[in-house]
Amino acid sequence: MAVYVGIDVHKKYCHAALMDESGRIQREFRFDNTLQGASGLVNLARSIDSHVKAVVEPSANYWIKIYDRLEDEGVQVKLSNPSRTKAIAEARVKMDKLDAKTLAYLLRGNLVAESYVPTRKNRERRALIRHRASIMRMRVEVKNRIHMLLDKHDLSYEYTDLFGKEGLEWLRSLNLPRIDQQILQSNLQIIETVTAEIRNADIQIAKDAVNEEQAKLLMTMPGVDYYAAMILLSEIGDVKRFASREKLASWVGLAPQVHQSGDTQWTGHITRKGSKRARWILTQCAQSARQHDPKMRAFYERIEQKHGSSKAIVAVARKMLAIMYVMLTRNEPYHGENRQLTAQKHKRLERIANAA
Repeated sequence: MAVYVGIDVHKKYCHAALMDESGRIQREFRFDNTLQGASGLVNLARSIDSHVKAVVEPSANYWIKIYDRLEDEGVQVKLSNPSRTKAIAEARVKMDKLDAKTLAYLLRGNLVAESYVPTRKNRERRALIRHRASIMRMRVEVKNRIHMLLDKHDLSYEYTDLFGKEGLEWLRSLNLPRIDQQILQSNLQIIETVTAEIRNADIQIAKDAVNEEQAKLLMTMPGVDYYAAMILLSEIGDVKRFASREKLASWVGLAPQVHQSGDTQWTGHITRKGSKRARWILTQCAQSARQHDPKMRAFYERIEQKHGSSKAIVAVARKMLAIMYVMLTRNEPYHGENRQLTAQKHKRLERIANAA
């Protein structure tokens, strides 16, 4: 026997429906989207039956604390994939609305299409990496504002990096009209603060990478540093949840679209569905690999001659991802490893992780 709990999550509150083994709704109510509210839900469900199963419909990140608390309470909990579960509901039980009652009904019939839920450690890792990306974008925006100020006053410079040591000294020495000078100094202060925060994030990510064997495994591939490895691990999660490297490529959005008409089949551009961050970092890795990995360089040049640079880079990224899949599933280093280059990457990783 069991009680089946369907939970429709909102920002401040949740709707819950408790269904017994026979399919009857025992209780339907609203509770606060808090840890205390989730614990109260579990206690109420267990007053009906000690064996509790639950399904949570995600809404932004509001589902996380409810899901975690249910898991902590020993509840067998699933995270619903809204679009796929709704399609099942419409096809199998003729319901077009995914409310709490429908979720409970589908859970009882084992008809819920689940979404993958990363481990808490991986969610924390992903949050830190995404935080770093957001403050990197913030710094780019501030730099662009400074460039606009320089253009406004027709100021040119010869520094290769305007925001390097010499460039910053030059920027601080400028004497602009009062308001623009205040804006410039403010933006320079923001850059200094944001750069310090980026460095702090880098150190924390490096400390995590030092103890992550899979990150070190990926770093044996030319073009992949510790940061790229940690992005990929945080986005992909458990690689064994993908049955094949083709399925992983499809999830990342690097698989080509397939079109078919009758007996004729042809491929188009990549789908671009899935993890944008994983897809972005893989293309960055591909750019580096074609310079440092003879095998990838030869593969890139062969594709480039036929289809151009952009498609060649995507092809390299897809090939690297396929190799990574094998490396991670078999726990093997890259067969074309440049050990000297790997040692340099590990040395840099240790230096950043041990930075004060």
